[in-house]
Amino acid sequence: MPPPLADARDVALGERAYVDGPIVMPVAILEDSRCPVDFQCVWAGQVRVKMVWIRGNGEQMPFEATLGERTPIADGSILFESVRPEKRAGEPIRREDYRFSLRFDGGL
Repeated sequence: MPPPLADARDVALGERAYVDGPIVMPVAILEDSRCPVDFQCVWAGQVRVKMVWIRGNGEQMPFEATLGERTPIADGSILFESVRPEKRAGEPIRREDYRFSLRFDGGL
């Protein structure tokens, strides 16, 4: 029996979450170039995450999501709303500490 699905507002890497319809799992950090909160930067940076959409038939469809942007999926789009923890200078974020907030807006 698979583990229960995570809350889409607090998803860890490798955790499956029900996102208002689709089941999605973040699997890898592709980029975390955010400006540390204790610095002033010219560019805020971005976060890109490799995710997998787990379809009803069990098929896994990989896609990439960028913080603050919509990614077309199923009959709508996934919005990658936020990432935690905040980035701090000189303090690397461990893979297991990342948490993501996702939202699905259906097209039908």
